[in-house]
Amino acid sequence: MAPRSIARSSTFVSALVALASLALCGHGAAGRGDGESGGAAKLRARAAPAPEASAPDCGHVFILNTDIRLLACDVWLLPVSREMAIDRVWSLSPTQQPHRPRGFGRDVLAVPCREKTEVDQRRRAQERFRTYESPLPIVADVISAHGGAKKRAPELMEALRQFLALAAAEAGTKPARFGRALPLVALPIFGAGLASDELLRGDELQLGETISATLDVLHAFARSHRIDVALCTIDNAAFGAALNARRKRYPDFVARAPPHAREPERWRDEVERLAQLSLEGQLALFLGAGVSINAGLPSWPQLLEQLATAVGFSEAACMQMRHLDPLEAATVCAARAGGEAQLKELVSAIVGSAKRHSLQHALLAALPFRGAITTNYDELFEQAVRCAGGDIAVLPTQIGTVRDAWLLKMHGSVDRPRSIVLTRADYVRFSKEQAASEGLLQGLLLTQHVLFVGFGMRDENWCRISASVKAPFKGATWGHAASGGHGSASAHVQRAPRAHLPGTGASGAGGGGNDDVDSIGHAPGARALLGTILSLQADDVLDELWEGILHVTPIDAVGARPAGQLASCHELAAHARSLEIFLDFLVSEIESKRCRVLLNPKFTSLLSPNSRALRHSLERFLADLPTEAKMSGAFKQLLATLLIMGLRTEAVRALVADQTLEGPYHRRMSKLANSLPNNVRSYRSALTQPSRGAGR
Repeated sequence: MAPRSIARSSTFVSALVALASLALCGHGAAGRGDGESGGAAKLRARAAPAPEASAPDCGHVFILNTDIRLLACDVWLLPVSREMAIDRVWSLSPTQQPHRPRGFGRDVLAVPCREKTEVDQRRRAQERFRTYESPLPIVADVISAHGGAKKRAPELMEALRQFLALAAAEAGTKPARFGRALPLVALPIFGAGLASDELLRGDELQLGETISATLDVLHAFARSHRIDVALCTIDNAAFGAALNARRKRYPDFVARAPPHAREPERWRDEVERLAQLSLEGQLALFLGAGVSINAGLPSWPQLLEQLATAVGFSEAACMQMRHLDPLEAATVCAARAGGEAQLKELVSAIVGSAKRHSLQHALLAALPFRGAITTNYDELFEQAVRCAGGDIAVLPTQIGTVRDAWLLKMHGSVDRPRSIVLTRADYVRFSKEQAASEGLLQGLLLTQHVLFVGFGMRDENWCRISASVKAPFKGATWGHAASGGHGSASAHVQRAPRAHLPGTGASGAGGGGNDDVDSIGHAPGARALLGTILSLQADDVLDELWEGILHVTPIDAVGARPAGQLASCHELAAHARSLEIFLDFLVSEIESKRCRVLLNPKFTSLLSPNSRALRHSLERFLADLPTEAKMSGAFKQLLATLLIMGLRTEAVRALVADQTLEGPYHRRMSKLANSLPNNVRSYRSALTQPSRGAGR
C-alpha cells in the first residue's frame, strides 16, 4: 500500500475509534456536551415529572413484539381467573400475591399486587428511582372460570377498564419509574403469546375482534390521560395483526404521522425512507447509551458520579470531578478503587442491575436488521431481540455462531467486566488491539445504511469525528447499476444504495421504471451517505459538520415541541418520548408491507375483502393439490412461506400427513425459553409445552 493510502486508512480508522468513543464521552441522550449541569443530571436520574402545563397533552398506544415480564414499565396487567389463580408462566414474588377480595370476578375485576407487610413497603419506598425497582403488577380477571372458555368481549373490556383505572391511580400520581417523560402501562394481547391455558384455548371469540376492541379502549384511555400504554405480545402473528388493525382504525396511522408533529410531511418521508431501507435489508443499527437510559440506567455523567461516590470520594470531590474530562475522571476513580479491574466490577454491578429493556430497545429490536453495533455495556438490546423472536450472536465472544443477526459490543459487556472500555488507558489499548472490531465497523459503514440512535449531538467528539471522517468520504457518489443490481462500476467508493434526502423526488420502490434510478430512488452520481442519525435536538451549527456524511433527523424539529419552559432534563425526556413514537411509526410502516395473518382464521375480521379473496384462493389451491405435488422439494419451500403468512401448524400437518412437523410458533417458544434466566424454571417448562395460541 502506498504511504498516502496508509495515511488515509489510518485517518479513517481513527475516525471509527472516535465514533465508537462518542457514547462514552457523550454518554446517553444528555451527554457532557449537552450542557446538562450536575444538578440537572440528578434530576434526570430521579426522573421527576415535568410541570403540569408542560407535560404532553395525552398518551400514546405502543404495540410491542416483546415479553411484558421483561419490559421497563410502571404498571402491568397480570391475567388471572375468577379464582385468582396465577399461572406458572408469570413469576410473582410471594409478598406481592394479593388477597382475593369479595366479589372478585363479578363486580371487582382488577386488584393491585402490593407488598403485604410494612417492611416490604418500606423496602419498596427505598427502591424508588433505583434501576432494580420492579413494575407494579395488577391482576385482572380476563379469564372465565367456566370450562376455560374465553370471556365475551364486553366482560374482557370491563376488566380492562378497571385495570386502566387502577393503573392511572397508581402511575398518574407518581414519577415514572424508569425516567420516561410519561409513565408507561403495559398489558398483553388477550389470547396470544404467553398467557394461561384457559385464555389461549378455543376459537369462541375471534382474536382479531378482541384486538380491535382492546385498541378502542386503550386509545380512549390514552386520549384522556397523560400516560402511555404498551400492548405487548411475543406472538409475531398477533403483533402484526395489532399493528395493521391500528393502522386501519386510527387517523394518525392512516396519515402516517401523529397530530402533534411539527412537520408531518417530513415525519412521513423519514419513516417511509427508513422503512424502505429496512425492508430491502440495507439498514444496520449503531446504538448509544441514550437507548438504555429509560431502562433505568445512568447517563455517562451520572455513572461517573455513582462510581466516584462508591469508591469513597466526598461530595466536594465529586463536584470537582465534573470538570474533568470523562476519561480522566474514570482514571481517577480507578486509582481510588485499587485498579481498573475493581472499578470495572463496580460498573458491571451498576449497569447489570437493570434487568428490563426499555421501550426503545423493544422498538429497535422489531426492525429487520442483519448487523448492529453498540457502545453500551448492558445486555438489554440482546434481551429485546430474543423476546421478539430473533436469534442474535454477540461479538466478539460468539464468533462463528451468527444466525439471524449479530451485535458487536465495541466497549465490552457486563457479563465480562474486564472487557469494559472505561479509562483513557482502555481507549489506547482498544485502538491497538481491536483491529477486527474496527474492521467490522468499517465494513458496516461501507456496505449498509447505518441508523445511529442514542447519541448526543452537542459533544466535542463530533468535531473530531467530522474532521477525520469527511476527508475519506466527501464526494463519494453512487455508481451506475449493472444489470439492474446495486453493484457499482464507478471509480468512486463502492457502496450499497443509500437513502435519498427528502425532496429529491425519489418515491418508494421501483424508481418509477427509470433504469438509472435504484429501488429506493437513487440516481447515479448522487452523494453517498454513511447513514442517518436520529438526534433528539437540532443544532444548525454542529449539524453542518456532518453535511455529506450523515443524514441528520432531529426529532425536536419533526416531532412536537414541549409546551412551556422546561428544564433540560425534562425537555430531553420529552424528545426521547417523541423518538419512541417515531420508531413506533417506523415499525408500523414496515409491518404494513408484511403479511403474517393472511392464512390464520383467528384474524379473519382484520382482513380486507381483497385479502379474504386471496386467502380463499390459496385454501382452494392447497385443497386441490395432488399427493405427488406435496412430495416435491419446491413444495417444502412454499410451505415455509405459507407458515410465515399465518398457516397454522395443524393445517400443515394435515396437509403433508406429518404430525412431527413444527411451525414457527413452537420454535419461537423454544427460542424464548432458552433465552430466559436459569432461575425462571416454571416459565421455561411452560414454554416448551406443545404449541398453543394464536400463531400455532
